[in-house]
Amino acid sequence: MNRTPPIPPLTTAAEALVWDLDGPDGADRQFRHEFFRNLPRRLGMPIAQTYRVRYESQGRQSANLYLLDFKAQNKQCPIPFDTSDHDIRELAKRKADACFDLVFRHRSKHKGFRAASAFARAWGAKPPTIGGSVTLTGASNRLCDAGWWRRKLRRFAGKKLEQLAITAGLVNRRAGIYTSDESVARRRETKQRNRALLEELKAVSDDGEEHPLTELIDRSVSNPRVRRSELMARIAGFERYAQENGHVGEFYTLTCPSRMHARLSQSGNENPRFDGTTPGEAQRYLTTQWAKVRAALHRANLTVYGFRIAEPHHDGTPHWHLLLFMSPEDVSSVRMVLRHYALEHDGDEPGADACRFTAVAIDWSRGTATGYVAKYVSKNIDGHGLDEDDYGHDAQDSATRVEAWATLWSIRQFQQIGGPPVTTWRELRRLGEPPPGILGEAARAADDGDWARYVEVMGGVQVNRADCPVRLVMLWSDRPNRYDEPEGYRVFGVEARGQFAGTRQRQWTIQRAGSTKRDEAEPVQVPSPARFRDSGQTTPEPLPNLAEDLVPFRECTVPPGYGTGISPGFARYRPSSGFGISTGSSTRTSSGDFRTSSGTSSENSEASPRPLCPLEFCQ
Repeated sequence: MNRTPPIPPLTTAAEALVWDLDGPDGADRQFRHEFFRNLPRRLGMPIAQTYRVRYESQGRQSANLYLLDFKAQNKQCPIPFDTSDHDIRELAKRKADACFDLVFRHRSKHKGFRAASAFARAWGAKPPTIGGSVTLTGASNRLCDAGWWRRKLRRFAGKKLEQLAITAGLVNRRAGIYTSDESVARRRETKQRNRALLEELKAVSDDGEEHPLTELIDRSVSNPRVRRSELMARIAGFERYAQENGHVGEFYTLTCPSRMHARLSQSGNENPRFDGTTPGEAQRYLTTQWAKVRAALHRANLTVYGFRIAEPHHDGTPHWHLLLFMSPEDVSSVRMVLRHYALEHDGDEPGADACRFTAVAIDWSRGTATGYVAKYVSKNIDGHGLDEDDYGHDAQDSATRVEAWATLWSIRQFQQIGGPPVTTWRELRRLGEPPPGILGEAARAADDGDWARYVEVMGGVQVNRADCPVRLVMLWSDRPNRYDEPEGYRVFGVEARGQFAGTRQRQWTIQRAGSTKRDEAEPVQVPSPARFRDSGQTTPEPLPNLAEDLVPFRECTVPPGYGTGISPGFARYRPSSGFGISTGSSTRTSSGDFRTSSGTSSENSEASPRPLCPLEFCQ
């Protein structure tokens, strides 16, 4: 009879749990040791428990094959699963130095950048793309920056670890719902670390005003309470606008094919159809299908507006809820288009017709659309006003896990569909005294939180961004950023029909907290990672002189480094100008006309006739 050897002192808890399971040669223990030593305890223990159950019920071979699948995943990840944040910081420094050596050893900047980019891809980091405001010098400096590498390695290691947890069955309604306990703990540690850093800093303006950074963060949409309140105000505004214009509301749900779900919805058991799709890949699938829907609706001349909410199933696979408003005669056509693309892939699988797409008409005699979606907004932000989620878990704890899930997989939880931009709305709320004219009307609507009135002032839900009467004013800044590139266009104010109001006239610096005198406060020194400088770097064409025919609401001083062609004291957008100031996401033709994203001039575009069947426009 073989005696089980004593457990060594430094053996992990996961190894100790299955220590007595082995053959006479001890090969299983050595095999398990190579696997469990690189796993965090929160992942190792559940895997060890599953291994023991398989070993005792299905035999030694089945249990070892179970671990072998995980070892294959571990080999695909160059970063050990148990890597701490300190180790990632040190690794980031080494990778940044390695990229510097690669760039420096090549005489050609392009060859050096390509070599460093290939090195970054080997470590799971997507290299920067040259173009727009990113120059070759700036892209090379990013690859040589330990901070850039730290962000990339954290994201890469976190996703690989979560993939392992999903495969191991640690993300479902009976284990760690929405996301694994390990990822939730890491997210909690990151937020605590960031909060501690912010508490040591303050923002100081050029006129001496000071605010702790934590106070400014808590007053912004980064605060879950503020974010939830703003979202509900915008949803309620869309609903009131729809009621005033005779529109109706529809609530749709889009779900991914069953092959993208790791676990069964009722039992939580392993899904035999699962093909290894990650939540990030499933989100990209839904985004692609929605792009097809929007294109088909545009071709069919069907207008919808509202909000999209992305939230996870119990196993982390995302699904979408859409609250859309439209004309009553468009309801059947919109449903037809959405159902077509929701079932485009694997639409004939069992249960697809009932589960992959659902539509509910909003009945305002029974309640508001805002009230209908309030729980979806709350349970995906902070759980306010809810006791439990859909699976019976504590709502506040579930909201924390959903936030960790969205951050880990870079999933945008809420997105506005149609209507005027919210960035302009937020800038208008920064104004103090409302100016006269249409600019004042928009500012009062924004300050009152009246989204419906704001939509009306901006031209309705169908207005093109280029045709909005109130637009952002963005000025070009030549000041170098962290990567030795110009900061580029920065928001400076808002304008409407020749009337300008500045919203960001003061310059702010980040300093260490604790000093009472502004002159004695020590500025936070952020070491520049720019190891390469481009003396021949070009900037956009100088701004035109905007001192002619100005109708300013208040006198504004343009900060140093902004717009070499702007006269001090005034700044506004002028349609005849060619360069220097941007007022939205539209593009300009050589003749000065604006073009919408479809490529047609907004002044000359004509509405296409409504088709008899919207599926004719589904490609």
